[in-house]
Amino acid sequence: MLTRLKEINSLARENPSDTSFMRYTAARAGASAGQIREWWPLQQVAPILPCAVVKAEDFCFTRHRGVAWQPTLLNMIAALRTGREVPGGSTITQQLARNLFLTPERKLSRKFREMFLALALDRALDKGRILELYLNTVEWAEGVWGCAAAARHYLDKTPDALDAFEAIVLATLLPAPRRPLTGGNLERASAAQKRIAWQLYLSGVLSKTEMVNCLARAARLKDLLAGGESLADAFAAERAAGECDAELDLVPFTRRNEEPLTAREAVAQEYGIERERFELIELRRRLGAKQWNEVVASGKFFRAATEQTDALSPQQSA
Repeated sequence: MLTRLKEINSLARENPSDTSFMRYTAARAGASAGQIREWWPLQQVAPILPCAVVKAEDFCFTRHRGVAWQPTLLNMIAALRTGREVPGGSTITQQLARNLFLTPERKLSRKFREMFLALALDRALDKGRILELYLNTVEWAEGVWGCAAAARHYLDKTPDALDAFEAIVLATLLPAPRRPLTGGNLERASAAQKRIAWQLYLSGVLSKTEMVNCLARAARLKDLLAGGESLADAFAAERAAGECDAELDLVPFTRRNEEPLTAREAVAQEYGIERERFELIELRRRLGAKQWNEVVASGKFFRAATEQTDALSPQQSA
């Protein structure tokens, strides 16, 4: 473990060429381990991508010290009681610790090591560096490691050229990068795309028009994927289809603070967490407890698009 601590300290100034997770998956496949061939500093990545990834993977990324204690401990207790594998629920820092130094095996002993290493990463590195390491080492598809490889693999782009919709979709691949976007996994990803677009709107990064456009494009992409297209082909077909004819009144929720933020400003302001928290509190007050539970807390808003128009407008309930 002392060796690991020395490696962590060196990450402040050195970029890893590969990870334990990469070596593990290569060994399982009987192949030689790959390398991270293209490294993108966080400042050069389109800032909408880290914003979307934080919303998707670790909403409190800037607030915790590497470990989200409550879900981690609850998952470990559940594993002890049932004798089953430890489920997910890790922070970005915990995922980075696992990717860099451990394996994907869901054992309690590995979970303890992951927690220890995540705490050490958080002490040694600032949040920006942790996120940069994560974006450049995480798996986005089988054999596709890092945001540069993912942008090229799916979109034939570089990470600085991603638009909001593309960044949102890439962020929703991270929980299951090797699973095809079909069936239940497609439903999960599509619901996550709606949620992230809404969160970016509440955070001030997207205008209502931009959010609705992302929702319409997500619906179009889902139809293409459900028809059997690969994600790369579906992305290309979705782009070729041109502008979406999206209705602004599709989404009944209007934020109170309409002052816009750029994605880079949101990064500087903790990925828009404070703005989003304020807007959620205001929305709950306007909707009332019953409608909040029916529409927002239940996840109804993030499921079928037809259900979105059934929700009462906050202006009507105010």
